[in-house]
Amino acid sequence: MMGENFAQFEKWLGTENNSWYEYHLHVAAEELQKFSQDEWDHLLAAALSRPAWWQERCAEAVGEGEADQGVPILLALLGSPYLLVMSIVASELDNMEVRLPARYEPVLRQLSARLEEAGSSRASDVRRLLTQLL
Repeated sequence: MMGENFAQFEKWLGTENNSWYEYHLHVAAEELQKFSQDEWDHLLAAALSRPAWWQERCAEAVGEGEADQGVPILLALLGSPYLLVMSIVASELDNMEVRLPARYEPVLRQLSARLEEAGSSRASDVRRLLTQLL
């Protein structure tokens, strides 16, 4: 059985048909601060199996919380099949000033190209991440 904090986090993420407001983002991020290590592990294991809307909100909340335990979640979500999720993750990692290992360069280059092609303003976040690789 998953902990109460995880259940509350998912409650604040809402459903696909619920609106996602700044208030929900902040409260979901605050809920992450209460997570046990088991809950972080569960979030990591579950993140990529969730639908796009859930991944988007999760990435925003984890980035908002700026907890070190959230970085592995964001790195996992960088492997999402959804371009919007990947772009949100890149922006959150950039905002958190996370320096990524060089092994992420191919993923970031591909993401950068896709975002440039789509005309996304988030392409600049990916370019900054590329200049900061370890």
